[in-house]
Amino acid sequence: MVQAIRHLSTMSGFSLAPEVITAVSENGASTRRAAARRIKYELDLILLAKQVYKGIEALRQTGLLFEIFPELLSLLELDRANRLDPEALGHTLGAFTHLFHF
Repeated sequence: MVQAIRHLSTMSGFSLAPEVITAVSENGASTRRAAARRIKYELDLILLAKQVYKGIEALRQTGLLFEIFPELLSLLELDRANRLDPEALGHTLGAFTHLFHF
């Protein structure tokens, strides 16, 4: 599942079919059974991609972001509890739009 999102962020013109997004959203908890080094490898490639934000946003939309980084749930809860604008989670993830690559 993380590999599919890596392809989204690294391959120009690549998109995920709606049924793939649904399947990832419904089965994200299974990433807990995957080897941590494999998840790290895919995340490293996402973070180095030119379209890093696209990948991070797909991780958020599918819920995989919270499976991999459960600590980020506190930002989501903060947003919901306080109706923050700009939202804390969105603001934090938005920083990925400003990454540049050499």
